[in-house]
Amino acid sequence: MKNLFTVKTEHWGLTATPDGKARLAQALHADISGRRVLVVDDITDTGQSLMLAREHVAALRPGQLKTATLLHITHSLITPDYYAHKVEKDEWTWFIFPWNVREDMRNILVKALEEPATFVELKANLKDNYHFEPSDEIMRETLGHLISEGKVSHRGHTYEARSVA
Repeated sequence: MKNLFTVKTEHWGLTATPDGKARLAQALHADISGRRVLVVDDITDTGQSLMLAREHVAALRPGQLKTATLLHITHSLITPDYYAHKVEKDEWTWFIFPWNVREDMRNILVKALEEPATFVELKANLKDNYHFEPSDEIMRETLGHLISEGKVSHRGHTYEARSVA
């Protein structure tokens, strides 16, 4: 692959937009007019990020434009031209990619702490409700960051999510 460029969209996670819509965070600054282009994303969940990236790239007038994802969830607003695995909407779960473990951990830990919990209870909650079994090391590291940011409090053996205004 001689020509590889990035377009960055933001939608979920720590970069979530307040209105819940995908936004273009980094535009493509390359002449792709007349070229064959493949826009790749990791997953189509709502499909908003892929649609936004595709629209942005299409405006640069490539000769051919296709889309691809690793996972395609059937409730998405867009079906990519290519995907490695199709996930039926009733099989949906929170998919955690290796490059996103820490960001997802931050979001899931806060969500899992809707009720105060000990470390052991929190770990069980993650397994039971999110089908996620992180290492103790990653959990402790992430909890430490969340505590230092004021998003989680720790008293005795109990962790609790703090509302952040």
